[in-house]
Amino acid sequence: MQETYIDYKNKGFWIRSSFIEVLSEYICKAFEEIGLDTFNENLLRIYDNCDANRKGVFSYGAVGILLDRTIVTDEDKALLFDVFSRTKYILKEKTPELTTSELDLWEQRKTAHYGEVHTWRHPIKIQSLIKTIEYFEQLIRETYPYANHNINYIGFPGVVDDDWV
Repeated sequence: MQETYIDYKNKGFWIRSSFIEVLSEYICKAFEEIGLDTFNENLLRIYDNCDANRKGVFSYGAVGILLDRTIVTDEDKALLFDVFSRTKYILKEKTPELTTSELDLWEQRKTAHYGEVHTWRHPIKIQSLIKTIEYFEQLIRETYPYANHNINYIGFPGVVDDDWV
């Protein structure tokens, strides 16, 4: 189980890389629905990073979303909040969870594979994905309270001190 550290201005959280790959799918859909031509170069870097995540390009230990390098101005923040708002809307339109069948099908569609295709043993609750977006929003608003925090999704095995979302 590989983990990814998501941070902004010295605050952040650890989360499974596979969760970020799935979340990246919906962040990309939000960018695409809004229209890629409406975003500046900084936000397009976030899109490119998420696009690589969802395709499995970085599945071998380098999954992430680089915020410190791309969120530089207030305009960048405002645009990213629009993307996050749209992402939450897309997720709320889905059923209460992504089933293991849906997740396995998504894994098979990745354009890059390293070794075996990942098989999901637990569904992902949509609310867990939405809560993760809310954590991203807190990071950008600089209201996220932790510098080194673990989060895990409901129904997945973890350690005692994980924050279950």
